[in-house]
Amino acid sequence: MREIKFRGKRINNGKWVYGYFLVNQFGEHTICDKTFAAAVIPETVGQFAGLHDRGSTDIFEGDILRSEFFQRSAKVEFIDGAYVVEANTSSGHTLVSWWCGRGMGVEVIGNIYENSELLEVE
Repeated sequence: MREIKFRGKRINNGKWVYGYFLVNQFGEHTICDKTFAAAVIPETVGQFAGLHDRGSTDIFEGDILRSEFFQRSAKVEFIDGAYVVEANTSSGHTLVSWWCGRGMGVEVIGNIYENSELLEVE
């Protein structure tokens, strides 16, 4: 069973927080766990893909990945019910789980919110 967790950047200080996601009674996007609840910037909320990179780092929606098999850096997105990365394939996308599950050396090198420059332009 896959662990369900989210991350988001706090509104008050821009730091990442991890936990459960909810929209509270005031319409604030919130990440919380047993010890805290923090209002987060809605655009930065991303779900854990249930996968880890070669260094055991959790892979979240919005992360930027690199692998010796990618032609360029690629971001993780949730499309049509699956986590995918943009890659040089005929469809333009490929499943994250395919890359991570085959020991392809996938590495999280940043995210689209703090390191968008890592996404190389073709």
